[in-house]
Amino acid sequence: SSTTISISTTKGQKQDPNMTAPKTSRIFELAKEKKMLTGLIVTGSVTGTTAKILMLDDYLKKDDETLALDYVKTDLNILIGGGSKYFNLRYDSKNLLNVFKGRSYKIVNKLSGLGNIGTSKAVALIEKDGIYRASDRNDFLTKATLNSIRAMSDPDGFFIIIDEIGR
Repeated sequence: SSTTISISTTKGQKQDPNMTAPKTSRIFELAKEKKMLTGLIVTGSVTGTTAKILMLDDYLKKDDETLALDYVKTDLNILIGGGSKYFNLRYDSKNLLNVFKGRSYKIVNKLSGLGNIGTSKAVALIEKDGIYRASDRNDFLTKATLNSIRAMSDPDGFFIIIDEIGR
């Protein structure tokens, strides 16, 4: 059986500054309750709209660096995409990649490194922002997806979301 989730966002829509994100059970939390490994792969920044909606609480009132800090608090197994500057070039001088490294995550910062993730705990932030142009992505999604699936092979299964920003 398979499940498809569709999320639509509209560019240019103004957000009400007094609005808060709805409190819901995140799909990743439900997967963790089932003892599944979880992963997120995006071609944009991992702090982008889709990632925010699916992963993080109260995302409407947070900036990208605060959202990056929220990832440290999650139990996500694999995180792949862009947005490295929100993790290691921060205004508060914290290097969140070192925090992940201290928690035994493999850190990858180049597309070539996606070929050998080899562990079920990895953070791969390939670009400072996102990998927006399809022509610049080479085989990013293919490598990221196949290697994440291999790395997350587990008897309890895994749940992974792959989000391609089309440009």
